[in-house]
Amino acid sequence: MRKQLSVTIATRFNWDTASVLREVAQEKGIGVTTLIRMWTLDRLKRLNRNHNKRG
Repeated sequence: MRKQLSVTIATRFNWDTASVLREVAQEKGIGVTTLIRMWTLDRLKRLNRNHNKRG
C-alpha cells in the first residue's frame, strides 16, 4: 500500500534550473514535481544510511 501524500512544499528555482529540471523530467517521461520528489527522497535515504553507518 502506498503512503498518502499529504504535504505540499513550494520551492523556488531560477529559470535555468527549472528548465533543466523540466528537460530531465521529460526525458524520463515523468512530471517535474515527481522528479524533484524522487531525487529528494533518494537523497534523504542516502543521508539516513550514512548517518546509521556512523553509529
